[in-house]
Amino acid sequence: MQKKRPRRTGKQTATAGGSQRMTPGTPSAAPAVGKGRPTHVRNRLVIAVAVVAAAVAGAGAPSVVSASGQVREAQDLVTLAGQTEDALALAHALADERDEVTSYLAAGRPKSQAPSEQHSTRVDRQVEELRSNGGTPAWLRKKLDGIATVRRTALTG
Repeated sequence: MQKKRPRRTGKQTATAGGSQRMTPGTPSAAPAVGKGRPTHVRNRLVIAVAVVAAAVAGAGAPSVVSASGQVREAQDLVTLAGQTEDALALAHALADERDEVTSYLAAGRPKSQAPSEQHSTRVDRQVEELRSNGGTPAWLRKKLDGIATVRRTALTG
């Protein structure tokens, strides 16, 4: 069994010293030195690289899908953390206002110790921000609507 195909007669090849054999009728001004790999070998290499790249992409696809799911979950957690932060800020503002109103009521409602409008404005703004948030559940919006009534009742008696 032959390992190599026999060469065609008259084909030019590069020698180890860098010179080449010339066949009769070939001009010496434009020698054809090393044409490179034959196209069938190049095609095999391209196909092999493409198959390996496709296998790597196929093997990595499940991890990309799971990573995108984790990104979605992380974004949901970030949104919930923002809503929690807003709710905690509102709770602190309500506590500050409650303390001020309690001392006002305990003193007998004197005009000089009336609660400041600054706290009321801050609470109103935070309630509106929490209500306007698209991710706020309906039950919480209903509770937020009742805050204004409770605040008015506490001040008027």
